[in-house]
Amino acid sequence: PEDVVEPRHNEEFELKVYREATESTMTGYIDKIDILSLNDQPTTIKNVVVNRGNCRVISLYDYQNIRYGSVALAYPRCNAAHIREVAISTAHGTYTYKIR
Repeated sequence: PEDVVEPRHNEEFELKVYREATESTMTGYIDKIDILSLNDQPTTIKNVVVNRGNCRVISLYDYQNIRYGSVALAYPRCNAAHIREVAISTAHGTYTYKIR
């Protein structure tokens, strides 16, 4: 009997890390991470880890069943200029992105 090999599910995302001016905070700005899905099949983000866990993500929005072109929004607890790595976990694996 032949071994059945399950197809690997590779997912892809595009990230935008930035600081945005806002009047809703005392500092006058808020740091954000946009996670754009480049996947045809819907996917759900289970976790976002910033700087190998050294920067906590305080909120994650619109992360369920996102399709190609949909954006999930994460709010990190650190300065966007200091973010160097973001790891995105889904049911199919963890994908790590370097930020320059």
